[in-house]
Amino acid sequence: MCTHTHTHTHTHTHTHTHRGGGD
Repeated sequence: MCTHTHTHTHTHTHTHTHRGGGD
């Protein structure tokens, strides 16, 4: 559960930052 949440949060943050800063 801890690993799943950590991975999900990390991916979400990375995608959000990439989309906002990349675009």
